[in-house]
Amino acid sequence: MSSTSIYVAACIISMFISFGIALVAWQRRSEPGALPYSIVAAGQTTWTFGLILETLSPTLSEKIFWDNFQFIGWMLASTVVVIFAREFSQQRKNISPVWWVLALVITVGVIVLVYTDPYHHLIRPSARLVTESGFETLAYDSTTVMNILSAYFFVVNLVAIGMLSRYLFKLPPAQRSQVGYILGGLLFQILLSSLTYTPYIPAYFRDISPFTFGLGN
Repeated sequence: MSSTSIYVAACIISMFISFGIALVAWQRRSEPGALPYSIVAAGQTTWTFGLILETLSPTLSEKIFWDNFQFIGWMLASTVVVIFAREFSQQRKNISPVWWVLALVITVGVIVLVYTDPYHHLIRPSARLVTESGFETLAYDSTTVMNILSAYFFVVNLVAIGMLSRYLFKLPPAQRSQVGYILGGLLFQILLSSLTYTPYIPAYFRDISPFTFGLGN
């Protein structure tokens, strides 16, 4: 079995795990935090779906198309996680609509920036195909905008983790397990994602997010 087949199979498993979490959270959307987490998990599902099709696409233009698509899931998963943490930690659904407006503005703004990249090249100044170990992937040099977006992903997740941690220590010991599991899942995703910036992850695995989502969820 080729490395591409193994990678795609793992992504498909992760996608269905994230989709299952999104569905369960949606079914419980009347509970504080459930609706925003269903959006987070749906964003992870969309992100993984885009990565699967990017991996299977044979041409550079098709890979760029699906890479653009992944930004929708990336921004949803990154931005709404703070709304989830705030609702869940406060155990109330009537938080200020400013949070939702801000999430919408950031998400739409980034998506517009991505889809207009051919005019400004702030996302991909030089896209190309790279083949290594039988694995063909889209590669492009990092830009200031991409570094900012990556930092944004880590910061918002750390803020969410901070909110949940404060809530955890306010609870009696017998009620901490659920929050602890959620914290563990989010921390696992952050720690594993950070490995992409180290030599331990091969360069052709540009995005290991599906593995972090599946295992974290």
